[in-house]
Amino acid sequence: MSERWFRFLYRIRLTPWETRGPVPELVEAVDGTAGFPALPAGRALDIGCGTGTHVIWLAGRGWDAAGVDLTPVAIARAREKAERAGVQARWYVGDFMDPAGLGLGDGYGLLFDRGCLHSVPPGDRDAYVRAVTRIAAPGAVLLLLGCYPSRGPWPKPAGIAKGEVAARFADGWKLEADEDRERGHAAFYRLQRVP
Repeated sequence: MSERWFRFLYRIRLTPWETRGPVPELVEAVDGTAGFPALPAGRALDIGCGTGTHVIWLAGRGWDAAGVDLTPVAIARAREKAERAGVQARWYVGDFMDPAGLGLGDGYGLLFDRGCLHSVPPGDRDAYVRAVTRIAAPGAVLLLLGCYPSRGPWPKPAGIAKGEVAARFADGWKLEADEDRERGHAAFYRLQRVP
């Protein structure tokens, strides 16, 4: 799906991917209630952050949090929400797969993606993996929700097939969890950057 399509959806406020609060998978990972140790506050990046719900939650918990999204409308709303919440965060508008061009820096201990990779065309996904790997600190955790390919009357993300995440991140990452979610329409992955 293109930036123009997302911009249109934000303008008409048709954003079913938006959440009112942080998703349980992120809360469980940060708090250490999902069978893994709690994550110490550090640098975090929400890839495809939308209106910043997860960035704002992380910033409120003491994280040095940032969000990146293709859509200027989404980032404008994220800035407004952060200001209302009284938290500081960094916001970037543009293509995540060019982290140097965006000035993202590196050393992120937590990378969170609740819907970006499955929207990336399959031919560009290796660039996504390179970008994540480039900015991740040794031992970083990547939490990723990937919807499976589906068909329907509306334009939908390309989706990501079961097993594709493990295959694409086989070099330099360890797959720690791969669980079906959303009634079998998606999987939630936890990966760790191998030092």
